[in-house]
Amino acid sequence: MKTLLTFGDKSDWDSYLKFQRTLKKHKNDRVLKPISLNYAKLEKGTLPKVKDSSPLIYLFFPFKYWNKNIEYNRYKGIYGNEEFYKKFRIFWSDIYRKLQSSYPNKHLEFVNHPLEVAAERDKEYTKMNLSEHGLDVPKSYHTRELEDILRLINEEEKKLYLKIRYGSMGKGITYLEKDGWYTNFRFQKKKIECEKSDHGWTFTNITNNPGFLRSS
Repeated sequence: MKTLLTFGDKSDWDSYLKFQRTLKKHKNDRVLKPISLNYAKLEKGTLPKVKDSSPLIYLFFPFKYWNKNIEYNRYKGIYGNEEFYKKFRIFWSDIYRKLQSSYPNKHLEFVNHPLEVAAERDKEYTKMNLSEHGLDVPKSYHTRELEDILRLINEEEKKLYLKIRYGSMGKGITYLEKDGWYTNFRFQKKKIECEKSDHGWTFTNITNNPGFLRSS
């Protein structure tokens, strides 16, 4: 029977704990031997021994690490910036090295490879990857100039989404069309503000507010 190592946090009630409940529900018809672990055990190097020469590893979102080191309550930067992405990539690189050192004589197989997990946070990389495999992707406009954006929506009547390159879950989106601008960022005191959790990212009408676009 093949060994399945699953890593996650109990705070991940929507996927990791749901997956564990599913395993228990089907415990009598398994083709895998599941071992449930958290990232703290991996950090400490206290992983169990496995007899399987090629264990399968399933990595869930590291909520505790993310909430403590990346999107923490006192964070003053803009959600989804490049700093987010760099920290996340370093985290997964460390995870990969620790797994290799914990099981040096094993051929590790991954449901989601740790060196690729962070890629879904990079929308430009994802679009390029999908396009190279023959899938249609939305057209991108690359500009930092307010005049270019205003020309696209007012003169060419384009409908644009401004999205955080390294964000996810629909957080940090601005929609622009002629006479209709909406964002789920907040713009107060000449500064963009972010919600501090995964909830509450509702949209606000910012039509014809060029200050917001200049700030973003």
